[in-house]
Amino acid sequence: MVEDEFITSNMADTILFKEELALFNYGDKQNKYLFPSTRTINQENVYSLELTLNSGKKIYITKSEAKAMVGLWNMSLQGYSFARLLEFEKEQTLETWTLALEANGYLQLVE
Repeated sequence: MVEDEFITSNMADTILFKEELALFNYGDKQNKYLFPSTRTINQENVYSLELTLNSGKKIYITKSEAKAMVGLWNMSLQGYSFARLLEFEKEQTLETWTLALEANGYLQLVE
């Protein structure tokens, strides 16, 4: 989730997103989520990955940020059975997140 928008809603798409981060300079316009982008900042060309949200807002990810995200992803799964993770995978929607947050006391629904 980025800002208020779900980028991926299942494990297969999340893995694809992670791989696009990991490839960084080798991605192309065939990528589903992230596109290589060159911007000029302070008269210097800067390479980034560009993520365009449905709202049209563009988010730029640096190479170090991409590497850090991939590293965190890899560390977060250490000790987990990937087969078990996929076995109990549920597609995440705004409704499932709302119910989970409410059930754990992080959100109070007004009736």
